[in-house]
Amino acid sequence: MRKTNIVKNLPGNLTSIKEIIPEDCFNTRGSHPVKVYCNDGNDYVCKYFNGIGPATGLFNEYLAARFFQLWELNVPDFAFVNIQKHHFEKIPLPHHCFNIPCFGSRYDHKLKEVDKFFLGWPSRKNTIELIVADYLKIGLFDIWLSNDDRNFDNFNLLYNFETNRLIPIDHVQLFNGNNLDRDPYQINENDSILSAPFMNGIFSRTLQQILKEYRLTIEEEFKSYLRTCYENLGPILQYTPPEWRIDSAFTKSRLEFYFSESWQKQCLESFNQFIQYSLNRSL
Repeated sequence: MRKTNIVKNLPGNLTSIKEIIPEDCFNTRGSHPVKVYCNDGNDYVCKYFNGIGPATGLFNEYLAARFFQLWELNVPDFAFVNIQKHHFEKIPLPHHCFNIPCFGSRYDHKLKEVDKFFLGWPSRKNTIELIVADYLKIGLFDIWLSNDDRNFDNFNLLYNFETNRLIPIDHVQLFNGNNLDRDPYQINENDSILSAPFMNGIFSRTLQQILKEYRLTIEEEFKSYLRTCYENLGPILQYTPPEWRIDSAFTKSRLEFYFSESWQKQCLESFNQFIQYSLNRSL
């Protein structure tokens, strides 16, 4: 049985030390983050408050990053970033976006964005197996927390050529589009990277054998990861910045369902269904 891993290394609280210019704004389809140079000497890609209600989107990013660590997946170092007023005056964003701490992921120029045209995969079998394990775990994670924002048209994945690991990013839309207050429902096969046509192109002829070996263990891993995440939920909520105005008691009560046996069963059924769909299409 996997040993419980209680979160110890909590994210730091950083401050901007350099003016943000328009070139530091990322023109993405979703959150339009900004790159911020902080007092630890590193750049951070920062998601900021949209100015409406509690900062649930920032909380989703923080929660996902914490849970991914407990799932033994790679995520960039992250921190709560306070941007000084005189540092955001030249970018075309409302000032209220930066009145509370941002969620910042450490920027690494060596990481490559994965898309349907990506051709950077290595060919060594042991390396491919590592990538497959990451890919399947990320796909199952998305099913678990109802993330329909990572799919064939929007992978939200980075690739580290040095470690040969996949890095999941952008989790504002967890819980069926950032709707934790509503009853959850399973994402469908079109909302999952597991059933994307791209999947077979990545892993080629090795896919079926690796899946056959790994699918036998991932179900037990899934249950173990969920136990660990649940045991860490209290400390994670406790360390959430108070400025985000997240109701910890309400949030914990809503998250309880995602740890239930019935939901776990549904997730594993969807996981196997999506993979089988991909395998059938490749025959």
